[in-house]
Amino acid sequence: MFYDEVEKIIDYVFDQATILPFTIGMNPVKEFVKFHIIAEYLQEEVFDQSQSIKTYVENEIEKDKTSYKVKSADVEEKLRWQKYERTIDIYHTLNEKKQLEYVKKLEEEKKYRENKDDDEKLKTVGNPARYNGYKLYEYQLNEFKILKAIKNGDYDTAKANLTYKRLMSKRKIRYKISFKNYSDYVDILRTEIDERSNDPYKNIAYYKLEKRMNHELNKSVAAAINQCARNGERQEVVANDLFRLYVLPLIKDRQTYAEMYPKLDVQERIQWRKDIFSLEYFIKYLVSLFKEFRKDTNLKEILTDDDMEKFKLIFAKGTFENSYIQRRDFSADDFRAIMSVSDEMNEKAWNNIK
Repeated sequence: MFYDEVEKIIDYVFDQATILPFTIGMNPVKEFVKFHIIAEYLQEEVFDQSQSIKTYVENEIEKDKTSYKVKSADVEEKLRWQKYERTIDIYHTLNEKKQLEYVKKLEEEKKYRENKDDDEKLKTVGNPARYNGYKLYEYQLNEFKILKAIKNGDYDTAKANLTYKRLMSKRKIRYKISFKNYSDYVDILRTEIDERSNDPYKNIAYYKLEKRMNHELNKSVAAAINQCARNGERQEVVANDLFRLYVLPLIKDRQTYAEMYPKLDVQERIQWRKDIFSLEYFIKYLVSLFKEFRKDTNLKEILTDDDMEKFKLIFAKGTFENSYIQRRDFSADDFRAIMSVSDEMNEKAWNNIK
């Protein structure tokens, strides 16, 4: 009943829109929207227990007090704020949209302090209230602990700590990440999800991991770059064009767009770009529309056990992976071309906050 209602609404909206049918059809869009509605419902209304970063860090500090002794109050205070900053750094790995907002807030605080006298500066340095707006939810804690272990160097596998630092850096150094180290890093996070024995909705975690890390998409894109390069096209030009796919939330079907790219001529690629652009904004509109739908709908009363069983299959492990491998399907240079574009995009994002 719920799924039928969602599909009817999507069909009606599409019929009213002045866009051409998508190359991949409507089913992937419908599947994603249904997944998004229920995932948001579960995270915001069912597994909604949360704590602020400030509370989390204070609890960690209390635990640490039993494991080390600090003679100097100044040193203890320094360690305190280092823990805050390290924690917020890991938090931003889970919540990328918050990262630039946070840095912008720091820049504003810095300017504010520069305009104050010395006494006022002391009052505004190291204000823990800064962290109150950042919440860690129950469903994030497992991955958060793994990322913390990676950042602290607790993993020996494939230089995970170095990969983490390169991914999070403001500098253009992502291109230095090898595909093997990148894959090993993703494997650590994927294994954490595999080993969750009490999580009935692992598909949400698998989806978020792929959407954030783009492991399967990167392989598809690298394979497409490789095919184009064999036809005499420049890797960096192809990589820039294919990077449009990274905004799409359809983690399986965006790989299809990558796979078709090498076979398209100039005119067909123009339509390929239009298709992706239309798809991106159509999905954004649907997400916004169904956000309002949720406000007026009690999903707890509508969703059946059958609905929830079907939900578990959307983006479940094994439903969106591909079989591309390095050396056979793409080279280290193909992967490096992707990470170089990622560096450029990352730099633009940081420059926009200045």
